[in-house]
Amino acid sequence: DNRAGLNGKLHRFSAMRNRDRDMAGITIRIGRNVRGNAAMLMDFLLGSDKSILILGEPGSGKTTIVREATRRLAERSNV
Repeated sequence: DNRAGLNGKLHRFSAMRNRDRDMAGITIRIGRNVRGNAAMLMDFLLGSDKSILILGEPGSGKTTIVREATRRLAERSNV
């Protein structure tokens, strides 16, 4: 695996390699943490036993909202 991360951070570094396995480039992902964007989702998560499907374009914040919902659920359950 050509990925590495920083402990406790959402940032990630990935190496791109050519056919000879030489490094051809580096991708740097800067993760975001947006608090408060899961407020509406929390009503559904706490009030129902139904599944939720989150759809959206790449970069639209799907993972960000799931992270925030997870953080809030863990906080609520003292995990």
